[in-house]
Amino acid sequence: QKMLVFLGYVFNEHNLVEYMKGEWLKVYDVPWVDNLVASVLVWLPEVEALMSKQEDKVYMARRAEDEEANASGAGKGTSKGTAFAPFNLSVSKPLPLPAPDLVPDPVRVKPVPRRREGPTPEEVAIAEAREENRRRITEQYADPGLV
Repeated sequence: QKMLVFLGYVFNEHNLVEYMKGEWLKVYDVPWVDNLVASVLVWLPEVEALMSKQEDKVYMARRAEDEEANASGAGKGTSKGTAFAPFNLSVSKPLPLPAPDLVPDPVRVKPVPRRREGPTPEEVAIAEAREENRRRITEQYADPGLV
């Protein structure tokens, strides 16, 4: 059946001259395309006779099948249609509540140390060491002959 449709399209003189020839000329030379179309048109009467025979075979076989199906179905009576039943839908469970957002614990920092009035023990030690160094240097350079 599909072959009959294809052959009917290919061997149709209108399709050959109007559509196919124009497309073939985009690719092939003019003399070659003219020769091809002429050779296809020469076979046109024989192909039409072959197609009519094949159509009789295909479509008559299909009619015979349809008639057999109708004849065998006639004795059985009419078939009952599909009985539709409503869907048995259940009630869906409620969704659980979303979990509350967790608030992170605040960052705990050490308190700022209390500032005591006056110098710290480190500052006092540094000041004493500085004074001791100055005193030694002044003693060392106080006498020019020692150096």
